[in-house]
Amino acid sequence: MIADANWLPVVFSRWVHVISACLLVGGTFFFAIAWRSEGRRALQMLVRVTIVLLIASGIYNLILNRDGYHRTLPLSHGLLGSHVLLALVIVGLLEAGLSARRVECGRRGLVRIGVVLLFVTVAVASTLKYVREHPAPPTAVSGNAVRLKVQ
Repeated sequence: MIADANWLPVVFSRWVHVISACLLVGGTFFFAIAWRSEGRRALQMLVRVTIVLLIASGIYNLILNRDGYHRTLPLSHGLLGSHVLLALVIVGLLEAGLSARRVECGRRGLVRIGVVLLFVTVAVASTLKYVREHPAPPTAVSGNAVRLKVQ
């Protein structure tokens, strides 16, 4: 694998995805705990940049791993759908919570809900990676398979 240079974009894409997720979770968690209005604009920029990086690297990783997801149907598609849906909800919550010029208490709550959902999303992503890498062995013979007669 190391002799072949095809592993570089795969590892780089995975690294970008994980580091962006860490920055997003850590930055919003710190902001939700400390909550200084002066840091809101910096967090808003961090959120927007990491979201773009997460979307780009996520699509690339999805394309690379689609065979693994197909091997672990239907569980992988349920987890992948949950992961994407949670990400969309988080983007909406963080944008709504950070977009106002003056941040009210209600908007602070949106960011805190976003932080909790970020932790849930990381848990779903970890489960998805485990399911993809550890497919269950086939247990039943499908209806189209040829059955062998035991004598």
